[in-house]
Amino acid sequence: MSDFKFIPNEEQFQNSNVCKFMKKHDISSLDELCIKSKNNLEWFWESVDKDIGIIWDKPYTKTLDTSNGIAWSKWFVNGKTNLYKSSVEKFTKTFPEKIAYNFISEDGIETKLSYLELNSKVSKLANGLKSLGVKKGDVIAIYLPMVEEAIVSILAAAKIGAIQTIIFSGYSSESLQIRLQDCHAKILLTSDGFHRKGKPVSQKTTVETATENTDIEKIIVVSYKGIDQYQKSEKIQFYDTLVSDQSDSCDTEIMDSEDPLFILYTSGTTGKPKGVIHTHGGFSVFAGHQASYLVDIHQNDVLFWPADVGWITGLVWNVYGLLIMGASAVIYDGALDYPTMDRIWEIMSKYGATIFGISPTAVRLFKKNNVRPLDRHSLDK
Repeated sequence: MSDFKFIPNEEQFQNSNVCKFMKKHDISSLDELCIKSKNNLEWFWESVDKDIGIIWDKPYTKTLDTSNGIAWSKWFVNGKTNLYKSSVEKFTKTFPEKIAYNFISEDGIETKLSYLELNSKVSKLANGLKSLGVKKGDVIAIYLPMVEEAIVSILAAAKIGAIQTIIFSGYSSESLQIRLQDCHAKILLTSDGFHRKGKPVSQKTTVETATENTDIEKIIVVSYKGIDQYQKSEKIQFYDTLVSDQSDSCDTEIMDSEDPLFILYTSGTTGKPKGVIHTHGGFSVFAGHQASYLVDIHQNDVLFWPADVGWITGLVWNVYGLLIMGASAVIYDGALDYPTMDRIWEIMSKYGATIFGISPTAVRLFKKNNVRPLDRHSLDK
């Protein structure tokens, strides 16, 4: 893959977020930035926090505390925040009508959500979860395809201080159960199923098996494709019913910087999956750092990065990093090469994506099939 590379021209470099950061701190080169960031961690991360504009309800007193050892570092000590305030809530006030998300299903159904609409839907679900007894510190598991409700569920959990664990929708019942048992989740959000390459994939049987011998009290079902029907019961609730009568106003919980935001599990290929805990304070700054300086997302950008939110890449780019930057995204729930190899390039062209992310595996797939998107699609943005 060494033949794939991008070297920005001078204008692109000067307009980049990282270049603006360097100018602000009188840093003349990337090498100097790297050295300074490594030699003075507290200066660097405090500067990043201020640059990307994380909102603190109570300012932190120390950027980094390693007194218990580097493995037990504490970030933004004594600070109080909630990542939701620095993302959706912030930009709902700034540009409420701006499109936050364009959702596209494999069978061509398209929907859009503005920042205002997203905030409203998040608040409704947050209130619905609270009506089920969910409180700060409870664990909510999300086992959904890449649909609107997946994004809303992630954000609703964050808003009320619940800990989310997002589980890849393609996992087996055993893989799902291991994670549910380990994190002691009390709520599971799932769907009736989805389509992959035109074929229905049910989640119902997987969920029924996986939730045995777990702490799951309620299963909230998104009626997405009508593939496998659930029956309402004391344990099973339907998403639409839960949110239908809820208020679209909900206070955002103020969290300690070190309070958990989400738990994301390793794949489990080298033993039992390990849950990695990410916190409100540290992850807010990290996600903004990644989106701003590594991908150079600006508010006028439209991101298209087909990565599942069950993986850290999908969660950083398609949710938290994106929203901290106040940008827009295209979310596609489907196979990249279905119904044709042109599918994702058609989407990019239609929605005017300005930033595109793709895995090396997918690149190899398209190279193998001699896909030449520039010959057939307008990708000038």
